[in-house]
Amino acid sequence: MFEDRSKFLILHVRDNLKDVARESLDAIVAFMSVHRRAFWWFGHWVFIDLETGDPYSEELHRERKAECDKANKECDKANKEYKKLMDDRVDAGLEETILDEPGSWAIPAKSCHWILIHEPQVKDDSTRYTMNKQMELLDDQEPARVQWNTCASDEDRIKHLTESIR
Repeated sequence: MFEDRSKFLILHVRDNLKDVARESLDAIVAFMSVHRRAFWWFGHWVFIDLETGDPYSEELHRERKAECDKANKECDKANKEYKKLMDDRVDAGLEETILDEPGSWAIPAKSCHWILIHEPQVKDDSTRYTMNKQMELLDDQEPARVQWNTCASDEDRIKHLTESIR
């Protein structure tokens, strides 16, 4: 996830940035690297149906719950530290538009839940939804989830920005 992140600026030119912005970008990327597991947890929630009596699902749920319980402390700490880092950088003169760059990860206020499409649910042609199709539908419904990495055009890349930033 970290290696595949956007590594370019689309709203700014690095050479035109003030020193505080360049230093802030370096600090933000370093923080994202150190806490990449916490960022993964912030954005990945899959619900497991325990009512089916499926032993695999039950074991997967136990493993995920144990890992999630452990990660919650790490996530809480990372969330507080990231907020402080951002606040400190903005107070030092960082333009907030830098935080709208696709390479500056944002911690979502709400998790983007992904609920698997139930097997009996079929498309109009009576075929089932593939995993790739489910992800495509989710990306269309929740574009912030993909952090702009899959945009097909510049228009797609900026359509979710506020008018003042465009």
